Amino acid sequence: NDKPLSSVYFRCIIKPGGKYSNFTADLFLASDVKKDLVLEFRKETVDGLVIRSVALKPGETVSIDLDISGVQNLFVHAQAGTVSKVIIGEPTFRNSGGTVTTNPR
Repeated sequence: NDKPLSSVYFRCIIKPGGKYSNFTADLFLASDVKKDLVLEFRKETVDGLVIRSVALKPGETVSIDLDISGVQNLFVHAQAGTVSKVIIGEPTFRNSGGTVTTNPR
């Protein structure tokens, strides 16, 4: 979006298809945001088991490494106030034998 949105629900789905053991990424929250943002990574469905919750502070980047062994679908969810930018950067699926970088769209 070109302009900040108010009271936004942010959701996306990443589809590892059960092929990978880990998902790594760098999470970034724009510095103009007024409060912390919590991103939830859920297994299989939008209301599935929370694999991990990550609290981001405005302007902060946090690296994550999630165990996604056997996970077909990984849902990312957050409820935000006014947000101009949330970035899930350099997403990578990997197994113990190597790394495969993918586009999560």
